[in-house]
Amino acid sequence: AVPSGTGFGTSADAEAEASNNNGGTATATVDENDASEGESSSSSSSKIPKELQDMRAAPVRDLLVDLLPRMTGQKDEFRQVEDYINALEDKYVPVQTLEFLNLAMGGDWQLLFSTNRLGIPNTKLRLRELVQRIDAKNLNGTVTNVARWDLAEEVPGVFYCSGT
Repeated sequence: AVPSGTGFGTSADAEAEASNNNGGTATATVDENDASEGESSSSSSSKIPKELQDMRAAPVRDLLVDLLPRMTGQKDEFRQVEDYINALEDKYVPVQTLEFLNLAMGGDWQLLFSTNRLGIPNTKLRLRELVQRIDAKNLNGTVTNVARWDLAEEVPGVFYCSGT
């Protein structure tokens, strides 16, 4: 099976970009040299051909991506796919750092849907936008909820007052 989650492989060229509504972009790079050799899974490495054990993750991934569209259903092709996936899983080191979590969480998050039904809807008040701003700073940080609204006090449906 292919690893699940939000981690990235250990190839030096594996990068992820995250952006938020403020236009900022950050890039995280994972280098396989960051992980010690003792961290890789020894239980699956016995099943992996020696030539794949010695390769970096990116070339193994390229071999797998090249093989998949050319497969004709032969047993040796399925064995190769299994070997490639086992090699990639063996090289996989999940990204579990506080810095990466902060990168992934930070920014503006717009609430698009809610099942929250507080009270009776008010036709005089219209909620236009609800944004949650997360400013992550290691184990501390701030969460700010910003609501944009319109008010129609005198004539229903004619909104003359707006605010944040």
